Amino acid sequence: MNEYQRQAETFVWSLLGDAHRRVPILMHWHENSPSKDTSLHDMWRKFITTLLYKRLDLCVNTNGVYLFGCSNSTFAIQFNWLSESEKSTLNYFIHNRETFFIGESKDYHSNHKVLSGFIANKTGFTKTMRRQILRDFCALVYKILPHFRLALYLVLLDVGIAKKSTLCILLSKTLIGYTPDGPSKTPVLE
Repeated sequence: MNEYQRQAETFVWSLLGDAHRRVPILMHWHENSPSKDTSLHDMWRKFITTLLYKRLDLCVNTNGVYLFGCSNSTFAIQFNWLSESEKSTLNYFIHNRETFFIGESKDYHSNHKVLSGFIANKTGFTKTMRRQILRDFCALVYKILPHFRLALYLVLLDVGIAKKSTLCILLSKTLIGYTPDGPSKTPVLE
């Protein structure tokens, strides 16, 4: 692995690998209510399936950083959510875009730019990181929005059965207090 690849992967880890950074970003992603046309079930199902199964396609435009392409605003990270060190690193990447973004840079009128083809797209967003984000999301719903536990249980069970995901099925059961040893106080989420 070359130095640039390592720097790119470290940037993704700094955003989503550390729980102290990951949880505030996760909370921002879910601070808005679903639109009239979308149910909470559909919104959470799309969030979970994209998070677990879609390939990272980090791109940057003048509005922020997008994890799964600039057209997927569900996983947008606005610049004002970034720490000063993360902004500095991102500016370094943008300044050296020929090295860090192998996709074609698109320049639009009014100084709008889109950078795609991030060099850490294949390796930067690990399965472990994705699972940690999902676990943190379940813990937030469990602790902060207990009246939505059943709704999330149904979404996770649906995804777990459709994708044959043991993780989703286990998380769904812990949301309603079930473990293989019987009902409990959900030790997986605490």
